Amino acid sequence: MACLRALPADKVVEVQSAFRFGLIGGPNTPIPVIFHAAFTTGAYAHVPVLTGTNHNEWRWPVANAELNSGKPLTADRYAAAIAAFYGPALAPAIVNEYQVASFPSSSEAVGAAETDGYMACGTLKLADWLSPSVPVYDYQFDDANVPMYMPPVSFPYGAAHTTELQFLFPLFHAAAVRSIRSAPANKRWRTR
Repeated sequence: MACLRALPADKVVEVQSAFRFGLIGGPNTPIPVIFHAAFTTGAYAHVPVLTGTNHNEWRWPVANAELNSGKPLTADRYAAAIAAFYGPALAPAIVNEYQVASFPSSSEAVGAAETDGYMACGTLKLADWLSPSVPVYDYQFDDANVPMYMPPVSFPYGAAHTTELQFLFPLFHAAAVRSIRSAPANKRWRTR
């Protein structure tokens, strides 16, 4: 940890941009090599890999921000939201690529930009790194009408973060991490 803390911030950001997912492991079990180095040199367990994302993955955190603030993201705050996520250096290019006018709402625009940059690109890069050595099964969950367990917001959740898990684990109540049996039958799912 001392070595990590001694690194300049720009070096940490440089490594993160190659693969932005967090560390895997428990407390006091540091990973001996960064993901990029492990996956590109073959220093990992060579087993089949299933990887993927949800089409609207990052609408979930955008919805949480709206639920916490009580206000939808407005067009005049869009560029600042992108800069807060990606940093001021990358923000202009991302705002240009994901123009608010191309989406039904500012929330959906920021959700798309953050889904693509944070989840989809990283997942595709992981598949590129691993597929020469192991079978890789890649998916994208696209059900825009999937039942949602969170309260309604100003935009549709679509295939947001964790919404696919109900099809794999019927008692899983997504981010609440509790059984849907604990909710009254008429309150189990909120749909839009």
